[in-house]
Amino acid sequence: MLRTFASALRPQWSAASSSFARTLATAATPTAAAASGKAETAAPAAAAAASASAVPATSYVTYLAKSGGPYYALLEVKGRPYHVTRGDLLTLPRLKDVPLGAELVLDKVREIGSAEVTLRGAPFVATSLASVKAVVVEHWLSAKRQTVKTKRRKGYKRTHGHRQHLTSLRITDVAVQAPEVQA
Repeated sequence: MLRTFASALRPQWSAASSSFARTLATAATPTAAAASGKAETAAPAAAAAASASAVPATSYVTYLAKSGGPYYALLEVKGRPYHVTRGDLLTLPRLKDVPLGAELVLDKVREIGSAEVTLRGAPFVATSLASVKAVVVEHWLSAKRQTVKTKRRKGYKRTHGHRQHLTSLRITDVAVQAPEVQA
């Protein structure tokens, strides 16, 4: 009973309700019909309307590249997501075998965008479209965390300290490359 009530309150989302998904669907429709040879059977008015409203997916990337930024990126490092912009100081678990001052290219970008438009990957954005560069600033130890085990009325107390190994990265560049348009 409760499950039915909760599902009645939740808005129903479909792929067609999203304007981005609608645009991609209309952009994919004429090429799929042309590839299968069924473009001649479609009504000319419907084909003209679909091609007029169709915006290829590359135009979103081009628009994002022309927006000039500032860009943000949602990237994944060591299985954890981080939301970064240019100039951010990112603290994450120790990156082994990475010396101080090394420049890294973080290629697992889940999402990149600006104030106007966002580009999401499935699950990651192609490395040819987005790049995030960072410099290793320092390797350090976190503050000590104390763990205490006690047993009441027995005089038993044990303490254990732990310091996590961490790495700090300075994000130097969040960039979007416009794809090459073939004529």
